[in-house]
Amino acid sequence: MGLALALGTSDARLWAYQPSERVRYEGSATPQNLVRLLGAPLVLGDVVDILLGLPPTRVPTGPPAVRATVDGHRLTLPLANGEQRVWFVPETLDVVRAEEEHRDGVVLRVDFGDHHDGFPHVVDVESQRGAPVRLQYDAVELNPEIAAALFAPPPAERVLPLEAVATPGAG
Repeated sequence: MGLALALGTSDARLWAYQPSERVRYEGSATPQNLVRLLGAPLVLGDVVDILLGLPPTRVPTGPPAVRATVDGHRLTLPLANGEQRVWFVPETLDVVRAEEEHRDGVVLRVDFGDHHDGFPHVVDVESQRGAPVRLQYDAVELNPEIAAALFAPPPAERVLPLEAVATPGAG
């Protein structure tokens, strides 16, 4: 299918480019705009964590718990409004799944698969608010030098504010 969506940020600006529509959306890097684009209750740091093959970083409100389950070892972090559960392979510490549940149910699930050299090449993201998203890496280069120009938005026939994006699952 090729590239479905290019996403970038610089300072407090967020842009998204849909090559099929030749439209670039731009706006503030706010949680509301990320929900518009991704349909998941994420902040920019969460997106970075997921792209790096990690569960979103959360601050626990109590001691973590680890136990063996049929799906692998599970780390549970208590949160102010629920908990985050992270399944991992104890021998490699590869993260295979993460879920975040708030009092009203599971709000985010991320599955990490096809690990090579400690990095997942397939990442599936699901949330209550939007359609599932699959990220698939063809190749991964660990710790490369990155030119700042790579974060510049691509040219587009039209540039619209992010507020013009319909929120997934709304309506």
